[in-house]
Amino acid sequence: MILTVVLACSCASARHHKHPAPHKPVAVVVAPPPAPAHITSAQQQRLDMVLGYLNKHKHITARQYGKMTGLSEAVADMELDSFARDLRSIKVVVKGKKKLYVRG
Repeated sequence: MILTVVLACSCASARHHKHPAPHKPVAVVVAPPPAPAHITSAQQQRLDMVLGYLNKHKHITARQYGKMTGLSEAVADMELDSFARDLRSIKVVVKGKKKLYVRG
């Protein structure tokens, strides 16, 4: 008799539990691209230098830019990437394993 009451209670309580509501769609907010970063006068001089180079040549590599400016290859790569991203005067082109920078 006790067993029947326990089963009856568990069945009755199972009917009263609500299933969780289905997930509501989530809105994804995409922020606009950041405003162009302020560049120093030294960076402006290097930008003018690389744009002058690109007026005469099809492309430049970070290694070439580093040698031209005295920057390490890693810093040259980061600076060219920032020029391409923020100022859009230069574009990044990847050909196979080579990363090249061309006029934007």
